Amino acid sequence: MGGFIKRWGLAASVCFIVGLLLLDFSSGQKETTTESAVDSLTQDPSQTNVMDWEVTKLSPEQFQERYTELTGERTSKEPMNQEQECQKANTTEEQAPSLITECYDAEYAAIIALEEGISAQAGVLVQVREVRGGDMIRKEFRKVYENTGYLSSEDSSSIELVENYVLGTLQDRSRLQLSFNGYVEHLERQGEWEAQHQRAKDPQHFSGSGFFQL
Repeated sequence: MGGFIKRWGLAASVCFIVGLLLLDFSSGQKETTTESAVDSLTQDPSQTNVMDWEVTKLSPEQFQERYTELTGERTSKEPMNQEQECQKANTTEEQAPSLITECYDAEYAAIIALEEGISAQAGVLVQVREVRGGDMIRKEFRKVYENTGYLSSEDSSSIELVENYVLGTLQDRSRLQLSFNGYVEHLERQGEWEAQHQRAKDPQHFSGSGFFQL
């Protein structure tokens, strides 16, 4: 009887120790969750004509080239000072600069439906930063670059796209509104030389807005 009690006590002790080891192991397996990459998309039911979004993360050199292409001017921001500039906290923020893990420029473009079979792209250049809070990394819009709004279309051989305005506005640090207004004219071939004998017909006005939520 005494031998049975000893064996039972030993088995219970072993089970207790194994249980403690398993508990300690599972408690150390904390999963670190981060937000998805720059192509995260939340569709907003209030956006007009917007079918989808395209997001392009730009290197400092790509940003300089794209900024000059859209504005006709060269930005005064030097690539080496980009990170330093983005670390600066706005007067309304209390974000510690040490928590900012990355800062970059990007092009956000809404794909808009003009009519059946014809689409256009309305876009703008923005600055984005990633901020760590505990185990989470969140993205924030920092600013929209002025005069970088544009309209373009891959159907340029059959239509003429005229921009009235494309305006990007930050509603808050995680929400970008892109408003656009313009008109499209269909090109009709006249004569043998298409490049010289086209005229626009039936101009159609369009306008709308889209929302991108980080």
